[in-house]
Amino acid sequence: LNQHARALVAQSGLLHGPTVNAYDRIFQAGDRAVCLKNRNRLGVLNGDLATVTAVDPDSRTVTLKLDRNDSTVTVPRWYIDEGNLDWGYALTGHKAQGATARRAHTVAGDGVDREWLYVTMSRGREANTIYLTDPDLNESECTHLTHQHPERLPALISALGRTAAEPAASDSGRGPRTLADQLLIERIEDLGAELGISDAEGQSSAAGGDEPEFLVEYLTLQREAHNRHRDRLAVVTYQPPEWITNTLGERPVDHDRRVVWDAVVDRALRYRTDQQIPDDATDLLGVQPPSRDIEKRVAWIAVRRALQGDLLLLTLAQNHERSVIGR
Repeated sequence: LNQHARALVAQSGLLHGPTVNAYDRIFQAGDRAVCLKNRNRLGVLNGDLATVTAVDPDSRTVTLKLDRNDSTVTVPRWYIDEGNLDWGYALTGHKAQGATARRAHTVAGDGVDREWLYVTMSRGREANTIYLTDPDLNESECTHLTHQHPERLPALISALGRTAAEPAASDSGRGPRTLADQLLIERIEDLGAELGISDAEGQSSAAGGDEPEFLVEYLTLQREAHNRHRDRLAVVTYQPPEWITNTLGERPVDHDRRVVWDAVVDRALRYRTDQQIPDDATDLLGVQPPSRDIEKRVAWIAVRRALQGDLLLLTLAQNHERSVIGR
């Protein structure tokens, strides 16, 4: 897919200037690229998406504009020769964790389930397209990409009927994805303390500039935690579990109420993840912690109070709908 996409971009005239050859990849200004290895000295992280703005064939360097923060970095010859730069036109679902694009294309093959389909199909801001694979279909049978095959819809229905105990991407991939959730949270907290970062969002820092390696790891793990939360949020929004529906009901159709519902679910999910509330706890925030566990009890009360107004609004609206239906 990367090769086909790159060829189309080249044919459209969007690439220009000299080229640099990295293994079987040719880079020019205008190319999309993805970095595959953390290098804090260069200012790049594993998974960074970028646009090539210039290349120098003599020094074999590539200058990138990062999507993450719009900064411009130049990756040297050794980074490229190590195979750390790839085309960024078509990414696998695992490599694109948490990323968004103008258009997303999802290939639904064997083994996909509804959580994975929802996660990958929520990547595109303008359009999301799903492609059904058929191992019995010969290439000669397909004459145009837009051909419809209604008889193959059962394959999609079957995939939507399958669920996974955990999202398909949660425990795969490289680097921090191998950390269990609690270990990830603890490592972020330890690094935050080491760097003097006091709040969960990492906004205030007293000493981060003196520990660049710690800071890169901290930012990488923060991004990983954000990606995991985003993917879980997509799953529970698509198919709300009991701990949501018991309190909030199904996701509202009305736009204004849906925005409130989404915000409550987002906040509740963050709390449940941080506090390791089990999935079978059917209350929105789990059972109120005992008074002897002061820290957890304070956290529970704080979140409950923060959500109180929105919960009241959604409960009143839900009760009103029930009374109207019951008339």
